[in-house]
Amino acid sequence: MDANQSEFSPDCKICFEVYSRDRMPITLRCGHTICVVCKDMLKQGSMLKCPIDKQKSDISSIKPAYDMMTLIEDNARAMQQMREKLQKEMEESMAKLRIQEEQKKLEEIEEIKRQEEAKLKAQLAESQKTEREKLKSHFEAYTDKHFKNLEAKMRSGKIVIDGWNPPPQQRRENFERGGNRIYWAWQGDDGKFREFSAQHTAMIESAYKSNFDKTRLTKSNFEVDFIRWKEIENNWKERSIKRVNTKVGQPQWSLMKNPGVWVLFDEPDIFNIEQAWVKNRKDISFVTIEGTVTCDLVKFSCKIMDQEYPIMREVFN
Repeated sequence: MDANQSEFSPDCKICFEVYSRDRMPITLRCGHTICVVCKDMLKQGSMLKCPIDKQKSDISSIKPAYDMMTLIEDNARAMQQMREKLQKEMEESMAKLRIQEEQKKLEEIEEIKRQEEAKLKAQLAESQKTEREKLKSHFEAYTDKHFKNLEAKMRSGKIVIDGWNPPPQQRRENFERGGNRIYWAWQGDDGKFREFSAQHTAMIESAYKSNFDKTRLTKSNFEVDFIRWKEIENNWKERSIKRVNTKVGQPQWSLMKNPGVWVLFDEPDIFNIEQAWVKNRKDISFVTIEGTVTCDLVKFSCKIMDQEYPIMREVFN
């Protein structure tokens, strides 16, 4: 081994320990390098025999190789910096890889969410379509029955549609009765009509507005037949009944949201709709707590929040 090779050796060739300040390298006369610890063990008096080539060196001529130690330390620092740099680059690469994996997972989750939302929207649309078809079918069937009931009531003279004149006798009764209300009455054995109680009147009027053929009053012993205009008691005794509306000529506009149940518009809305009807307008829009309401006075329907419902105009006398 030559001197140039030994200069760059970072460890002692005897003990194989890395050179340091405690194990300073020394260069022998032959050019080989060992540490000071091994020098102290190998010296023989004032002489030291090289363990590699057996050449002898004078102890007094051997000095520490400070230049080599500086080179070794610089090399160690450079190696440490390189290791730290590589470690940092590795950590950054791992962090980027983890971020990419997380982004990929998030994209997969978002895709699953989009698919689920699309599936739910499709199911909701199908359900709404089915419900609309069911409601339409039910409404068409109910409408036929409803207008048959209206026809029967018109024949009996108890209801007037769109300005048809009521029988003179009923107009006289309304005028003589006075007031501004609706009430129901039954005919006694003496031929005179007597009012039902306020509670019974409210129940009968509700059933009448819902276009029921019959209704039985709970906690009472009779039922009302709106087709035959009779009150039927439990002993099958029948009495004639009539509906008296003292709101002469006042139109009513109703909305059917649920099949078979007609609900009156509010008084201001009835006024606005009636004004549009009188002026022969095709439609009218106004705002309620449910949103914007658009009434089609040609098709007799109204739209509330993209849902269409039938409407009806009645004039009671």
